[in-house]
Amino acid sequence: MDPPPSSAQKNAKDQRDILHAQTEFIKRSNPGSKHSVYPWNNHDYEYTNYVKKHFTPEQMGISDAPCVSTFFDDIYAFKDMISKGLIFGAIPSAQSNSDRTNLPPGAPSGLADIKQKYKEFGEPYSGFSKEYPEYFPHMLQGKHASSYFIKTGNCPAPSIKDPDTCKKRGFKWVDNKVAMTPKQKKFYPKQTPTPEEEIAPASHCFKPRYSYVDNKPGDISGVFEGIIPTLSKEMLSLNPVSFMNILMSGASPFGDFKQLPCREGFQNSDPSPIVQPSIVIFLILVILSAIKYFTSTGSNV
Repeated sequence: MDPPPSSAQKNAKDQRDILHAQTEFIKRSNPGSKHSVYPWNNHDYEYTNYVKKHFTPEQMGISDAPCVSTFFDDIYAFKDMISKGLIFGAIPSAQSNSDRTNLPPGAPSGLADIKQKYKEFGEPYSGFSKEYPEYFPHMLQGKHASSYFIKTGNCPAPSIKDPDTCKKRGFKWVDNKVAMTPKQKKFYPKQTPTPEEEIAPASHCFKPRYSYVDNKPGDISGVFEGIIPTLSKEMLSLNPVSFMNILMSGASPFGDFKQLPCREGFQNSDPSPIVQPSIVIFLILVILSAIKYFTSTGSNV
């Protein structure tokens, strides 16, 4: 095993890590990026830090001592590492928290301080958690400690009628007016507005719209939660059916990406899952492809 780093080497590494974290924090603090992701600590979740804390050779009982008994002990320890770390062990686990437990072993206090500063960013906008109570707080902690919201568009805020209130809330006011030069107006003679145009608001207030990225570990069945089953689910998500489903319905068939509906005000929590029809279609296509493959293989034998 490699010798531990010297005190000078560790201090130098700590300073580099803090400087990198501070640089990222400054970039994300500007108004254009500050609320593009929420929460940033979940977005920055480091899987390697969890592995370093729970699956090091020392913690798994693996030794490099040149003994026959150690050889057999290492075989059993390696078996446990495969089953717990790669097949069944969930990363993040039920006890994970992106603010506190996801720091590297022996991390300097400066990194923890920066993570706390990210919490001061607050919600994407005031009332966000009340509009989507089904996600708070359980969908951002524990096994969801690496899941987060990402800005993917805008939603109308019809209850806000004036630009001052809109801008005070941090939203965007869009004037529903077409500016034309005198020469351009000649090609568009003035017409009597329709009843719909008369009652249509001249301008609108828009607030950010977010999508939820669900990085909860596990395969499609939800039985195996290790790294390998999770990767298998992610590979299945990278197929044309998933992308078509996202474009058409705003959600992936396995639920790991979902665009939030446009809402205003307090909403009652509805934890019941929504079954996506594309899951059934995808499974049917997989079964038909498998049948076609095996029948063609059998006919060639």
